[in-house]
Amino acid sequence: KPGDPPKPNLYVLAMGVSQYPDKLKLNFCATDAEMLAQAFQDKSKGAFNTIETKVLTDKAATRQGILAGMDWLKSKMTPQDVGIVSFSGHGTRDAFGRFYLVPFDVNPDPNSDPSDWAVSGDTFKKRLEDMPGRLVAVLDACHSGSVAEKEGPPPPPDTLVRDLTAEDSGVIVMCASLGREYATESKLCKAGFFTLGLVEGLAGHADVDGDGVVYIHELDMYATARVRQLSGGKQNPTLGRPPAVKPFVVAKVDKPSP
Repeated sequence: KPGDPPKPNLYVLAMGVSQYPDKLKLNFCATDAEMLAQAFQDKSKGAFNTIETKVLTDKAATRQGILAGMDWLKSKMTPQDVGIVSFSGHGTRDAFGRFYLVPFDVNPDPNSDPSDWAVSGDTFKKRLEDMPGRLVAVLDACHSGSVAEKEGPPPPPDTLVRDLTAEDSGVIVMCASLGREYATESKLCKAGFFTLGLVEGLAGHADVDGDGVVYIHELDMYATARVRQLSGGKQNPTLGRPPAVKPFVVAKVDKPSP
């Protein structure tokens, strides 16, 4: 309508690695990235002016590729826009407990230092904080099997979530699982539970109040409930939203004709 503020643009950087070496291999992380980018492309049209997606999977999601993808996002974003950065794959920690996203070009040697080849949570955080606009990080990086082959569940990215959602940061973080839980992928739905919940939510399931639009917090509530249902309560996604960030629309729902 004339007089309405112009719609923001949406930029989606979706990354996923399935083809890790040997024991680290995952099934659906690369397809998760493709599914999520496609869902935003298809379902968010009515809420944004233009939508651009960049999908980096497997060989394209090297450490260098991930950093270049974040440079691409920064080059596009203005203060009016919304940026989504998703990563599906392994997470690991170094000897000091610092969290890292594990790229395609992982060094599987348990004695190697992740700072030599992985993307540190600090780097990820700094890159996001330096961008204008409203940013959402979707992290499904707590898959079973830490790179260093240590026993027990993988490292949680929860410290990264806390840092990113601090008062002065302003990044919304949606995480596939809490603390020391595994994030699950299933052959039945050929996707990670969290991605499936997000894709269904964008398709309209998350429009709980029936007003024809899906807000970011509605999307998170739906995805969280769906993951708990699919995992029998074993996996509990977690949302970090800085107090200063107001809820905003991420999708418009096609209303059936009366």
